[in-house]
Amino acid sequence: ARLPGLTYAEEGTASDGQPLASLSLGQPGQPAFLFTNGIHGWEWEAGYGLLHLAELLAGPQPPEGLDPQRFHLKVVPQLNPFGYDHDTRQNANGVDLNRNFPCAWEDFVSSQDISVPWDFDYKGPAPASEVETRIVQRLIAEMQPRCLLDFHTAHYIFCKAAPGDQALMDAIHADIKERWRDRYVIGRPYATTYEQVGMEASTTYAPAPHLVCYAAAQGVTAPILIEMSGNRTKTQGLVMVTDTTIEICLAALHQCLR
Repeated sequence: ARLPGLTYAEEGTASDGQPLASLSLGQPGQPAFLFTNGIHGWEWEAGYGLLHLAELLAGPQPPEGLDPQRFHLKVVPQLNPFGYDHDTRQNANGVDLNRNFPCAWEDFVSSQDISVPWDFDYKGPAPASEVETRIVQRLIAEMQPRCLLDFHTAHYIFCKAAPGDQALMDAIHADIKERWRDRYVIGRPYATTYEQVGMEASTTYAPAPHLVCYAAAQGVTAPILIEMSGNRTKTQGLVMVTDTTIEICLAALHQCLR
């Protein structure tokens, strides 16, 4: 955060007592963007891409002519510090934060017969029971972002939330696919064959207690969850994930500012 124009802030205290930090740049009052990672703590890789994105945009020659005076960007590279430190999906209270938002929370049914803390998708004792959830709610209310990107690592898929601007999100998706074309080849898990890295798959979420669904209900124009390949406890492919994360963010900035 020593770069001119790049601001470090502690947005609040997470469930384990650690600060939940962000980096911001650009001009408040211009179109706003909120890019987040690590709501599932063990899905950490894209956070490095968000940090490097902020560094590039705050530098003397921002990529692709993106003038920070035209927008206001906040990145939260790790929404779940406890999960990151302990290599777990949940926060310090055993809650899956991406099932804790007050959007169809009552209707969500866990994959376990009896849902208790530390279950895979335990949604918490009440909507927005967790401090991390409430911090993100406040950021959305304060910023009113045009686009929210929430990064995960499981498999490659572009996930839109209704009722956002579907045409705008489709334009972002098309831009990403073009940027990634013929860039990386990776080995298939547990196999000797290889495949092209791409973002061909897409889906649209119905209301659910996910961050992007909550954002859509709050009027965010382009609420998008990005699933990418990750290694969880290893660093293989980290350069690739950093590069592709930055490309996704650049696509979102360009398409939303058009």
